[in-house]
Amino acid sequence: MSGHHRITLAANPPYFDGDKSKYLGFVDACTTYIGAYRSEFSLDETKILFVLSYLRNESGTSCAASRWAMNWKQHNFEGFQGLKAGVTATSFLEELQRAFGDSNAEQVAAARLMALRQGRRSCADYISDFEMLAADAGYNVVTSTDSKGEYKKGEQDNILIEFLERGLSSEIASRLYNTGVPLPKAYGAFLRPNQLPTNRSRWKSIPGHIARNCPEPKKKRTFFNRATMLEEIENRDKDNEFLKEIAEKLHEKGF
Repeated sequence: MSGHHRITLAANPPYFDGDKSKYLGFVDACTTYIGAYRSEFSLDETKILFVLSYLRNESGTSCAASRWAMNWKQHNFEGFQGLKAGVTATSFLEELQRAFGDSNAEQVAAARLMALRQGRRSCADYISDFEMLAADAGYNVVTSTDSKGEYKKGEQDNILIEFLERGLSSEIASRLYNTGVPLPKAYGAFLRPNQLPTNRSRWKSIPGHIARNCPEPKKKRTFFNRATMLEEIENRDKDNEFLKEIAEKLHEKGF
């Protein structure tokens, strides 16, 4: 490869005209680009000028973002001498956020999370949408385990599980809760079950089932790994397809 070429690590950010609904995507794109070519953005001034260059319409006509950029430069640059003392990339982003960030973004995401329903979507799609909205609403969906590999219960787990339960399809919800089996209280364990009994009892089809809660004698309970679980689910009736979807979702997340 010639020294005049470089590997493309990130796409150029889109132009931003001041539309607040596109602000987060714009900042994310700028952050990705600057991070990908970090060696070229060692100075705060370079980072700021790069972002400022994208605050305009694609056509180059005046817009809210371009007018804001012009005003900001007039107040924060010493002509061609560069940035005024004390101006940093962090302070620049804070001002940009105040100007174009949606101050109600978390509240809007929380409202959408509460209204989210699985409907006809697969479990994998529902879980993915749920976790994206939960993160946007300020909830911590990153789970952790203790030294024994057991999921820790986070401060927000109760509300996360409540929201997740509320949106499940009626079929799956009934299979989860009409058995009398106590379900995990930790969000990680609730969402990522890893043990299911092999016998064909009513407990077999309940995602989230925990071995210690099974009412059957221990001698009748055996457990198997994910590969065996998928094979068993594949051989069962189509009404249990959602179990396979959950297992695949867990595999994608590294479990």
